[in-house]
Amino acid sequence: MKCVSVTLELEHRTPISVIRTDFFVTYFDRSGGIDEKKKEEALRLAVNMAGPDVVPEPRAASVIDASQRLYKKRYGDQFKWTPAERERAKIERIIEKMFAR
Repeated sequence: MKCVSVTLELEHRTPISVIRTDFFVTYFDRSGGIDEKKKEEALRLAVNMAGPDVVPEPRAASVIDASQRLYKKRYGDQFKWTPAERERAKIERIIEKMFAR
């Protein structure tokens, strides 16, 4: 399922602007719950994207490590989506309606 997360700037508990939107994919199992295998895969890819600062591995100085880029691409392919311009405009209108003053 395609999902959108919206981060809002609030002033006195009233939304005044959209700070960020994040477009992601959530997978469900046959019973309608979150697919735990997909959730674990997303977490594993996210940790691996962080690279050697989080999970250090000794490497020869002459080795070029492209694994972070590969993990990022795989994560993006499976767990992110980019709305078309029409979709984005529709989402923005919905957000505006939800948080209109």
